[in-house]
Amino acid sequence: MRHVTADLDPFFFPRRIGLLGYSSNPARWGNRLLDTVARGGFEGEIVAVRPRIRPEGLASVDRLDERPLDLLVIAIPAEQVPDAVAEAREAGVRAVLIISAGFAEVGAAGRDLQRRVVEAAGDMPVMGPNCLGIVSGPASLRLSVNSHLSARTRPVAGPVAVLSQSGAVGHVLAGELDARGVGWSFYVSTGNEAVLGLGELGAYLLRRPEVRTLVLYVESLHDVEGYRRLGRIAAALGKAVVVLKTGISESSQRAALSHTAAVAGDFLLFEGLSGAEGITVVRDEEELVEAAYAAFAPAVLPERTRLGVVTVSGGIGALIADQVAGAGGVVPALGEGTQGLLREVYAGLASTANPVDLSGTFPVEAGSISALLDVLDAAPEVDAIIFGFAHGEQYLETFGKVLEHLGTLRKPAWFVWSGGAVTGLETAGPTGRLFDGVPRFARMFRTLPRRRAAIGSSPLPEGPTAPLLDAVSEARRRDVTVLTERIVSPLLAGLGIPSPRMAWAESPDALGAAVSEEALPGPWVLKVDDPGLPHRAKLGLVKLGLATAEELRAAAEEMARVCRTLDDPPSAPAFVVQHQEQGVAEFSVGAVRDPVFGPMIVVGPGGGAVEGDGERAASPVPLTPRGVADLHRAAESNAGAPVDPAAFAAIVEGVAAVLRIEEVAELDLNPVMVVGGGGLVAVDSLLVIA
Repeated sequence: MRHVTADLDPFFFPRRIGLLGYSSNPARWGNRLLDTVARGGFEGEIVAVRPRIRPEGLASVDRLDERPLDLLVIAIPAEQVPDAVAEAREAGVRAVLIISAGFAEVGAAGRDLQRRVVEAAGDMPVMGPNCLGIVSGPASLRLSVNSHLSARTRPVAGPVAVLSQSGAVGHVLAGELDARGVGWSFYVSTGNEAVLGLGELGAYLLRRPEVRTLVLYVESLHDVEGYRRLGRIAAALGKAVVVLKTGISESSQRAALSHTAAVAGDFLLFEGLSGAEGITVVRDEEELVEAAYAAFAPAVLPERTRLGVVTVSGGIGALIADQVAGAGGVVPALGEGTQGLLREVYAGLASTANPVDLSGTFPVEAGSISALLDVLDAAPEVDAIIFGFAHGEQYLETFGKVLEHLGTLRKPAWFVWSGGAVTGLETAGPTGRLFDGVPRFARMFRTLPRRRAAIGSSPLPEGPTAPLLDAVSEARRRDVTVLTERIVSPLLAGLGIPSPRMAWAESPDALGAAVSEEALPGPWVLKVDDPGLPHRAKLGLVKLGLATAEELRAAAEEMARVCRTLDDPPSAPAFVVQHQEQGVAEFSVGAVRDPVFGPMIVVGPGGGAVEGDGERAASPVPLTPRGVADLHRAAESNAGAPVDPAAFAAIVEGVAAVLRIEEVAELDLNPVMVVGGGGLVAVDSLLVIA
């Protein structure tokens, strides 16, 4: 994909469009495009280029240089497209949209055609090929062969832009947004992204004043940095990016030596990359639609959001409490002061504890409910508010006023309606606050961005990495691809990654002297250290709790015996002894250099559970404050105990420094122990060289 910096207005606000591909067959894409544009109300000029028949009421040209064109739409056989693009560039056409298929998506011959298209385009912006076109609501332009979009009378204005790598999925998302009542102003099917991709198109759409939320459907990333930039642009403009990514069930195809690489599936890395830049990743189209709807009432919540719930039924309140618990929410008890205020403004409450239960008090005036909501808005025990109701269509006027009042509160607030679809409340358009059913609300609630305490960290200077770089270079010279902890851990200490003191020897007989020389106190951990044994614990080659020199020697002799029985026995294993740290909790920190996502840090379960269940987080390098906070949350989740933020930041910045060495492919620190006083120690390490 080639990047261009040209103005993209010709795609979305053209004054004159040329159409290459109009024929006598009404089923052809060129004809369908012309029909769709005409029915959409486009007020600019459409020019047919070399049509097989002259379309009634339209101008036509034989050469592209006969009239200046803002946009040329190409819908002709693939083999003719490169020459047409070259002609467009020579004629000064400002932009080209290629509907034609038959390029990189079909194999080697198609890839060659696509390469020729890129060469012919030069610095002229090109969208496609193999795309279903665009819709620009502000320009009344429907330039698409998408059947759903073609059937629309006019694009429905709204603050959402849809950018999809699949025309078919884009079709589905547009329909789902329509059904939810979410207006959208722009729709783009990106196709093969030969020249323009998600990065350039998304940046343009985010900067449009009509757009508040950018919705993405992503199959694969061709430009990681351009994708990351979308999050930064959105943050700077106070807008949102929501993405649905396929491939959740796919694991990476990399050959993994480290535990980190073994568990770092593509979706984990994508989610980490997105989260570091504030991009919201959803799991299905329903979550995506709810996240887009919720953007009408944007909210940023605490990590563990305390919800005040008002409901007409204790059962509904219990459902809400249960479902938000799995999405980062909690329904806490209210203090006596707040409960007293609730009783003052609303008589006859069945419960004031939270959920606040209105059972038996209906019907009432909207003002009474509003007063109750105002109490919760001021209550220190809650961060956000839910008004949950079941049925009650006869109270629509009251509920309409309540919904309106929710929008005036200082805290985020939503109306959850259970018992079927609700109509007649959002008379002035989507509010972002009304959800028919607790599950729909919970899906949205999970996607809302969370505030996380900033964790101060700063990249290490280049100097401390020099000794490790020398070790990596020497290993590559000797054709060694794995550096074990005997080599790696002392070098990592220079990067701010603490490790236990160690001694080592080449034979069991020499261990005692090595331990005495280092004055290494017991109890000890003994490990076989060899590049061919990256997962030695599984082979019984790690022994804990050794208290005497005799125990140490006997364990080493047994390990030497085990090594001799292996199918591929190490030729000269070393024996490493460490003081056994007394940790109170543990987790793992690792790194991979992914061919798509680049250098990534991964935090997850530690010790023997490193490849098991547990919360995992990934973040790209260079690190962002949000990325460090995500990694820290995963560390504390797996440790089950507080993890000192400064000590943690020092370790992950050390790992980031390791990844500045391009030859480093994988790194394991497992486990990282939380020790007395809150310190952290990486008690084992492994580095893999590309």
